Amino acid sequence: TLYRYFPSKDLILLDPFTKVDAVAGALRGRPADEPIELALGAAIRQALEAVVAEQPHLDTVRTIIDGAPGPRARLWDFIAQDRDLLEKAIAARVGGGLSDLRIKMTARLTLLVIDLAADTWRSGDHRRSMTDIADGILDEIGGEGIVVPRRPRSR
Repeated sequence: TLYRYFPSKDLILLDPFTKVDAVAGALRGRPADEPIELALGAAIRQALEAVVAEQPHLDTVRTIIDGAPGPRARLWDFIAQDRDLLEKAIAARVGGGLSDLRIKMTARLTLLVIDLAADTWRSGDHRRSMTDIADGILDEIGGEGIVVPRRPRSR
């Protein structure tokens, strides 16, 4: 009966990470008149809170996944699905307000904040919650000191 719920052993391990659409779903649930940047910040917090609430041993599970090529590759498939869904949710929210590149960059930056917060927390910084770490990252993004790569000038 176990294989009715989990078609493979990998999916047993990956179950906490198979909840694709968490960030996109949270974004779709935000008020329509809320500015996109605030809605994305709230969606990040909501997605991180849901993950932590569902799986208290997430750091241990992720360490196991990172050490196993098969589950790690499957995890990247789930991450790609999540990114695609977030891009669609952002596009629907802003309409024609952003180019395809800006939608993709916005989605990837949003997911990068979650990834950095989770990595920081998993690396041993358990003094702060993942949501507090994400808030700190969001505060830093708009500030000075973050270097955005630029195309070199032609000579």
